[in-house]
Amino acid sequence: MACKDDFQQTAAHIAAKSGQTRSIDALAELCGTPAHRQEYFNMANRFTGDRPVHTAMRHGYLDVLKALVRHGADPTVKNRYGDRVVDYPGDYEAEEVQKVVDDYEAAAGIKA
Repeated sequence: MACKDDFQQTAAHIAAKSGQTRSIDALAELCGTPAHRQEYFNMANRFTGDRPVHTAMRHGYLDVLKALVRHGADPTVKNRYGDRVVDYPGDYEAEEVQKVVDDYEAAAGIKA
Protein backbone atom coordinates (compact mmCIF):
# COMPACT_ATOMS: atom_id res chain seq x y z
CA MET A 1 0.00 0.00 0.00
CA ALA A 2 2.94 2.33 0.55
CA CYS A 3 3.97 1.91 -3.09
CA LYS A 4 4.35 5.07 -5.12
CA ASP A 5 3.56 5.60 -8.79
CA ASP A 6 5.87 7.20 -11.37
CA PHE A 7 4.97 10.61 -9.99
CA GLN A 8 5.92 9.51 -6.44
CA GLN A 9 2.33 9.57 -5.21
CA THR A 10 0.75 7.01 -2.90
CA ALA A 11 -2.87 5.89 -3.16
CA ALA A 12 -3.61 8.52 -0.50
CA HIS A 13 -2.20 11.27 -2.73
CA ILE A 14 -4.30 10.05 -5.64
CA ALA A 15 -7.45 9.84 -3.50
CA ALA A 16 -6.75 13.34 -2.16
CA LYS A 17 -6.29 14.69 -5.68
CA SER A 18 -9.61 13.15 -6.72
CA GLY A 19 -11.60 14.29 -3.69
CA GLN A 20 -12.27 10.72 -2.57
CA THR A 21 -13.05 10.95 1.15
CA ARG A 22 -14.40 7.39 1.22
CA SER A 23 -11.17 6.12 -0.33
CA ILE A 24 -9.21 7.86 2.43
CA ASP A 25 -11.42 6.11 5.01
CA ALA A 26 -10.90 2.75 3.27
CA LEU A 27 -7.13 3.25 3.17
CA ALA A 28 -7.19 4.08 6.88
CA GLU A 29 -8.95 0.80 7.60
CA LEU A 30 -6.33 -1.09 5.61
CA CYS A 31 -3.54 0.56 7.59
CA GLY A 32 -4.77 -0.97 10.84
CA THR A 33 -3.15 0.73 13.80
CA PRO A 34 -3.19 4.49 14.41
CA ALA A 35 0.62 4.51 14.18
CA HIS A 36 0.53 2.93 10.72
CA ARG A 37 -2.18 5.37 9.62
CA GLN A 38 -0.14 8.32 10.81
CA GLU A 39 2.97 7.07 9.01
CA TYR A 40 1.09 6.34 5.79
CA PHE A 41 -0.92 9.56 5.60
CA ASN A 42 2.22 11.62 6.19
CA MET A 43 4.30 10.10 3.36
CA ALA A 44 5.79 12.79 1.17
CA ASN A 45 6.05 12.94 -2.58
CA ARG A 46 9.78 12.66 -3.31
CA PHE A 47 9.79 15.52 -5.81
CA THR A 48 7.77 18.26 -4.09
CA GLY A 49 7.57 17.04 -0.53
CA ASP A 50 3.78 17.26 -0.76
CA ARG A 51 1.88 15.09 1.67
CA PRO A 52 -1.71 14.04 0.90
CA VAL A 53 -2.91 17.05 2.93
CA HIS A 54 -1.11 19.40 0.53
CA THR A 55 -2.58 17.55 -2.44
CA ALA A 56 -6.11 17.74 -1.02
CA MET A 57 -5.90 21.48 -0.47
CA ARG A 58 -4.09 22.19 -3.73
CA HIS A 59 -7.16 20.69 -5.44
CA GLY A 60 -9.64 22.36 -3.07
CA TYR A 61 -10.97 19.37 -1.11
CA LEU A 62 -11.57 20.54 2.45
CA ASP A 63 -13.54 17.37 3.33
CA VAL A 64 -10.59 15.23 2.24
CA LEU A 65 -8.25 17.36 4.35
CA LYS A 66 -10.51 16.78 7.35
CA ALA A 67 -10.59 13.01 6.70
CA LEU A 68 -6.81 12.85 6.39
CA VAL A 69 -6.32 14.76 9.63
CA ARG A 70 -8.89 12.55 11.37
CA HIS A 71 -6.78 9.54 10.35
CA GLY A 72 -3.47 10.97 11.55
CA ALA A 73 -2.18 13.29 8.84
CA ASP A 74 -0.35 16.36 10.07
CA PRO A 75 -1.75 19.56 8.51
CA THR A 76 1.07 21.68 9.92
CA VAL A 77 3.93 20.22 7.84
CA LYS A 78 5.60 22.15 5.07
CA ASN A 79 6.47 20.77 1.66
CA ARG A 80 9.82 21.27 -0.04
CA TYR A 81 8.85 24.82 -1.00
CA GLY A 82 7.79 25.81 2.50
CA ASP A 83 4.08 25.66 1.68
CA ARG A 84 1.53 24.58 4.28
CA VAL A 85 -2.11 23.63 3.78
CA VAL A 86 -3.17 27.12 4.87
CA ASP A 87 -1.36 28.41 1.78
CA TYR A 88 -3.90 26.59 -0.46
CA PRO A 89 -7.35 27.63 0.75
CA GLY A 90 -8.91 27.15 -2.71
CA ASP A 91 -12.61 28.01 -2.84
CA TYR A 92 -12.82 27.84 0.95
CA GLU A 93 -12.43 30.65 3.36
CA ALA A 94 -8.96 30.67 4.83
CA GLU A 95 -10.58 30.56 8.28
CA GLU A 96 -12.03 27.10 7.59
CA VAL A 97 -8.64 25.66 6.71
CA GLN A 98 -7.00 27.45 9.64
CA LYS A 99 -9.62 25.95 11.98
CA VAL A 100 -8.62 22.43 10.90
CA VAL A 101 -4.98 23.28 11.64
CA ASP A 102 -5.83 24.97 14.96
CA ASP A 103 -7.95 22.00 16.08
CA TYR A 104 -5.12 19.62 15.21
CA GLU A 105 -2.56 21.69 17.09
CA ALA A 106 -4.82 21.93 20.14
CA ALA A 107 -5.42 18.16 20.17
CA ALA A 108 -1.70 17.47 19.72
CA GLY A 109 -0.74 20.00 22.39
CA ILE A 110 1.30 22.00 19.89
CA LYS A 111 -0.33 25.34 20.57
CA ALA A 112 -1.66 26.77 23.78
